[in-house]
Amino acid sequence: MNNPFTLGVNYWPRRKAMIGGQNYGQASSREHAALAPRYLGLRMVIAQSAARIHSNHLINFGSLPVMFDNPAIFNKLEAGDVIAAGNVHKQIQAGNGKLNLPVSRKNFTFTASHPLTPPLIEILLAGGRPHWFRKERRVKSA
Repeated sequence: MNNPFTLGVNYWPRRKAMIGGQNYGQASSREHAALAPRYLGLRMVIAQSAARIHSNHLINFGSLPVMFDNPAIFNKLEAGDVIAAGNVHKQIQAGNGKLNLPVSRKNFTFTASHPLTPPLIEILLAGGRPHWFRKERRVKSA
């Protein structure tokens, strides 16, 4: 890939993913490094590896960080590829830490791992920590 930090792929209807190389998000520990891309439509980061703090910020703002199980897949993806991953929420809820991500145009599927614990799954599926807090407050006040 020519520029792994700007390669975008589509997944789900009208949602965006970014492909990253080694240690994605390194030196991007401030929240805005994850918040701004989220508001531009980013919902998933698929990387060879990711910085821990940045991954936590992605989850807090409702974007899913996943790592290639086979780093060689990184070089097979190109700008405009479509990852037809309509069942990502179900795969996350399965709790095994793995996702099967089909690349429809190239007719292959790759696996990726996510770092989500059960509480983080709940936060991500709520749309991020602010939405999760709002939901929790409503439940406790009812």
